[in-house]
Formats: sequence, C-alpha cells, structure tokens
Amino acid sequence: PGDPFLVSAHSLYGNQDGLVYFACRFRVAHAGEWILHLGHDGAIRAFVDGASVLCEPIRVNPAPRTRSQARVSLGKGIHEIVVAMDTDEGMGWGMYACFEMPADQRRADTKPQFPKPL
Repeated sequence: PGDPFLVSAHSLYGNQDGLVYFACRFRVAHAGEWILHLGHDGAIRAFVDGASVLCEPIRVNPAPRTRSQARVSLGKGIHEIVVAMDTDEGMGWGMYACFEMPADQRRADTKPQFPKPL
C-alpha cells in the first residue's frame, strides 16, 4: 500500500507537528557536479556535508517526485545528505531523493557512476 519510493514521515508521526530529519551517507566514485532532486510535500531544507544547498519553505500536496533541485559539487569519497522536513501537522507526508549527472558532464564513452548509499 502506498508509494514504495516515498520515504514516509507520516507513517511514523501521523498528524504530529514538528521537524523530521532524513539522513544518508553515500559514496561517489569520482569528483564532479551532481543534481540533487528532492520530491517533497512539506517544507524542507537540505544539507550536503553540513552546507545548506536547498530551502523550500512552502508545502505542496501531493509530493511531486522532482519538485526541487540543487546542483552540488562532490569530491571522490563519502558524503552525507540531511533533509529537514516540516510535518506541518500531518500535511507533510514525506519525500523522494535521487541524484542525476548533469548533461554537460555526461560522456558517451563512459558509464555514469552515480552516488551509492552506504
């Protein structure tokens, strides 16, 4: 039942009001720029390696899968993403997250190496 790709805060907190923090450590194989896509219905602020990279203070229901984007530079190695989301008294249900390699960095002769969760 429900969307298997949605990371749900609502399933844990229901209609409670407050902030929920989602966090993930990941590894990138080579340095470069990436586009972080976040789908969310609650207001969010996203941090990569402790730096704020995105803030969207408005709730939009339902959560569009690629609502907000931020271009981030990552060095080779391990990184961390933290997303703070406002549950907005149960109206903020959850989020989606994925990375995309920017078109201007794609090469036809190599397979893209996307960040891998740890």
